[in-house]
Amino acid sequence: MASRLKNATIIPIYLPAGYITRKWDRIEKDLAVYLKGPVKELIRNWLYLTVTGWRNKPFFRSTFTFYGGSFMSIYVYPVGGFNRMKWVYISRGVAGHQIYARRAPYLIYQQGYRARTQPGGRWGISGGGLYYGPVVKGRTSVWWPGIEARDFEGFIVNKIHKQVVLGVKTIIVKAVLK
Repeated sequence: MASRLKNATIIPIYLPAGYITRKWDRIEKDLAVYLKGPVKELIRNWLYLTVTGWRNKPFFRSTFTFYGGSFMSIYVYPVGGFNRMKWVYISRGVAGHQIYARRAPYLIYQQGYRARTQPGGRWGISGGGLYYGPVVKGRTSVWWPGIEARDFEGFIVNKIHKQVVLGVKTIIVKAVLK
């Protein structure tokens, strides 16, 4: 394929001065429609796929922000009280810490846990994960190892990045060629 590129004829295309600037309003409008519509739905579909088997599922909302010609963003986020916090704790993780007994004579928990919902692996399987390892008891306090971050958002961004960039490029090319 590299040999074909060496023999290819390159035809430069010169656009008149200010051509892209005159098309910028159209590009902004089309990008806003693309982000509010297909990109938002794509992200929400991936998020709902992640929580398919969860008993207490969060809902997802979105906000679109346009900062006047230089920056646009779509922010999709979980809502729903405890369900939202469950998403945040599982996706971002929780650092291990000491837990102190307050209302019970003993603190008891099983040390190991293997989650069913994992980015890049099994998603939406109903039921909880698998507990394993020794049972830890403490009269006054125990060390809780925390929750390992699963970074669902990072996984989804990596999955859809190329598709979204291709869509943005297509919008720009279409707007310039009109």
